[in-house]
Amino acid sequence: MINHARTLLINVHGGHGFTGTVGEELVPAEYVPVALPSHITSIRKILFGGTPDKEMLNYRARQYMALLHATELAEFVTDLDSRITYDLADEPYFDDNLFKPSYRQTAGATTQFAILGEILSPDSSGTMRLTWDIEVTGGATVHVQLRSPLRAADEAYTLTSGLSNAIPLVGSTLQFKIGNEVGAKWVVTSLTRPTMELGAIAEKLSTIGEPTMLELFGVGSQQGASEPFKTFRNLWYQHHELPYKLGGLLLAMIYQTDKLR
Repeated sequence: MINHARTLLINVHGGHGFTGTVGEELVPAEYVPVALPSHITSIRKILFGGTPDKEMLNYRARQYMALLHATELAEFVTDLDSRITYDLADEPYFDDNLFKPSYRQTAGATTQFAILGEILSPDSSGTMRLTWDIEVTGGATVHVQLRSPLRAADEAYTLTSGLSNAIPLVGSTLQFKIGNEVGAKWVVTSLTRPTMELGAIAEKLSTIGEPTMLELFGVGSQQGASEPFKTFRNLWYQHHELPYKLGGLLLAMIYQTDKLR
């Protein structure tokens, strides 16, 4: 399977084709997500967040695959299938402008609009992209709706010199200001960069609980007593360098998912 290890790591359906998401890579069309046991699901929540969107999966997968390819552990990646289409020398997230909230007006006469504040890190939720629909529904009322997870609010506002007070973007720490134009509509999009470094993720994983790790590495089973799982376990427990330590855990997840297929 092309991009075999990466596909197993993100474990999403491959039948939808490219969507233009930043950092997106080929997932074979025939790939069907594997139903994962609870111990792998618990680890994934730390690696990708609670309910990761495709942006988070792409962002973190790029970091994790770069980590694996940075050492001789890359051999375990290509042992599954040597056909790789991603180029880790490319840097799709270099431009910080990607991570600045943006808006576009979709209806009504052109009027003022401004976004205020900063959004919280998406590391815990796994949701990097948020999108809102905004509509001025009355002379002093605006309807604000977050698309996913669906949340909505009707907010009253007052005007000062033709511009409203700061209005909350529901479900976030962002706010916005508008001019007074009934029927005006906007779409606001925010893509937020994760802030947790890989070392902090590894540290958090080390507190997840021994039973979860024992299941991941197959301790006490025939599989866990054989290669490559013995090597993966030793890397996680005994190696002090992050690419090897976290790499051992990532490879155990990938290989376990492959077995479940």
